[in-house]
Amino acid sequence: MQALSANFFGQKSKGVKQIRGKGVLVLTKDELWFSLALPAREISISVKDIKSVKLIKSHLSKTVFRPLLCVEFLFQGIEDSIAWLVNDPEEWKTDIEKVQKKDWSHSNY
Repeated sequence: MQALSANFFGQKSKGVKQIRGKGVLVLTKDELWFSLALPAREISISVKDIKSVKLIKSHLSKTVFRPLLCVEFLFQGIEDSIAWLVNDPEEWKTDIEKVQKKDWSHSNY
């Protein structure tokens, strides 16, 4: 699954002064990957480290009055979260949760 113009609402651990920006969000069987266009930045979250996925109305005091996809995860043992504005955030939430439950050890992927 991919979104070519996901709007990044920031990473909680980086604080509220982050600049929002657009980039590419990709879900694979192993990771949720995001590449922010400007400033250039890549974020990779292992599916195994995702603790919850939810739809929220704002993140880091930023809102566009539409549901945001929020992923809560562990990074080096510390809880963190990131939110994006994507088309069909409910579908993203469902697909991330499906990937989390899938046992890929016996897969042909």
